[in-house]
Amino acid sequence: MPKYPKGIVRIPTELKPDSKRDHAWSYARIPSCQDKARRMWGRDSITELWELYSSGYRMAGDLLIENAGSYTDCLIYPVVFLYRHCIELRLKQISVEGNKLLKPQIITEKEINDILYREHNLDKLWNYCKIIIMNLFQDESEEELSSIKEKIDKFSAIDNTSYKFRYPIDTTGKPNYPIDQDIAISFIALRDIMRDLDLYLSGTAECIYDMPGHGYFLPGQPKMSEEQIADLLTFIKDSGKLWELDEIPTLINERYGLNYSAWQVLANPDLFALFFQP
Repeated sequence: MPKYPKGIVRIPTELKPDSKRDHAWSYARIPSCQDKARRMWGRDSITELWELYSSGYRMAGDLLIENAGSYTDCLIYPVVFLYRHCIELRLKQISVEGNKLLKPQIITEKEINDILYREHNLDKLWNYCKIIIMNLFQDESEEELSSIKEKIDKFSAIDNTSYKFRYPIDTTGKPNYPIDQDIAISFIALRDIMRDLDLYLSGTAECIYDMPGHGYFLPGQPKMSEEQIADLLTFIKDSGKLWELDEIPTLINERYGLNYSAWQVLANPDLFALFFQP
């Protein structure tokens, strides 16, 4: 095990059971592997890490604004960076995780690598994100998408590359003034725009994770035909077995080669009636 700085990092077994976690000196838990993450968070660690990082940056920005007092002139730099980075992470999250659900995937592996590791431009990231949203949520209105784009544009206008509020000098060594004229940025307006943006983007990300397990059929996902459903109903009734709901997806896969979740099984009224009588 590597040596971590004493006083900053502790192994969970070193923490007292009655340690308080609601003050400045409390400890944040960081799991070391997938299995521990699932036990701690109740779901896949990649899913939760996207959420923790994105929410963490937004919450940090909120806390700085709430406690800024007379320090707004110096706190504007971390505030804008924190909010902007939250947006960048949300756009990447939706693009990368949403693309996994599409058959065939519409964003190439090279583009995914660019999105994850090289791309910081909010306009380009939004274009990828919008493609995913339009394919997964085909009833999403153009008006709603345009409204989100307008809010993202406000952050792009201030810092489209993610560097202006992060470093005091640019790559040529010149002072990195974020804006080319004297302005004043409203902390309250910034916070309100961020909240609207994150409400939409975080909600979209959550829906993407919930899709396979909540009866939603993804674009291009094969469904059972009426003949297959009739055949399945006959097989279940004639088997003489009392079937559990979580056994049906496996049965569907074995008989028809289709991938169904339990919720997708219940989306069919005839199959629903097998388990829930009116």
